[in-house]
Amino acid sequence: MASIQQAVNGRHASRNTIMHALYGYFYLGLSKRRLATIYHKHINNISNWIQRFEVNNDYARRATRRTGQLSAEHREWLLDFYTKHPVAFLDEAKAAFEHRFARFISISTVWRALRQHGLTWKVLERRTMNIKINDIVRFTLELSTTKWCKMNIQFLDEVSFDNRGMLRSRGYCLKGKKLAFRGEFN
Repeated sequence: MASIQQAVNGRHASRNTIMHALYGYFYLGLSKRRLATIYHKHINNISNWIQRFEVNNDYARRATRRTGQLSAEHREWLLDFYTKHPVAFLDEAKAAFEHRFARFISISTVWRALRQHGLTWKVLERRTMNIKINDIVRFTLELSTTKWCKMNIQFLDEVSFDNRGMLRSRGYCLKGKKLAFRGEFN
């Protein structure tokens, strides 16, 4: 229990907490000392929240004005890279970026740039699945145009596929590269 209280008490207050404290001060008439007791914050913090709200009419923290190390051209290149290679890992994007622009970039910077443009892991995964579905449809159409005879049919016994095999996993290899034949063929 003490570790939970320490984790809560030692952190910055969320926007929601600040909003509730301001509501308690302005609308419910609670004192600063009472609010400090309720939210486990120092009375100076409560006073700063109230003062900031009265001056700026906003309760958000000051935003940093740091723009980052990537220019608009660099960000566009990263977006284009992930448009062309949606299953690329972050370290592959980093290596391609360093090769293209001849400057160092960290993997976290690549991820931050993608997140700023709304490319979460889930979005990239959905794009990949869409591309894979298009490949399956194309492959099916190619197979349907083939005239089948006994010489070009290969039988596979007990084969199963799931959608997890269509994505790369843990950076080891592309799944589905090896095709294992088991059983006796005559």
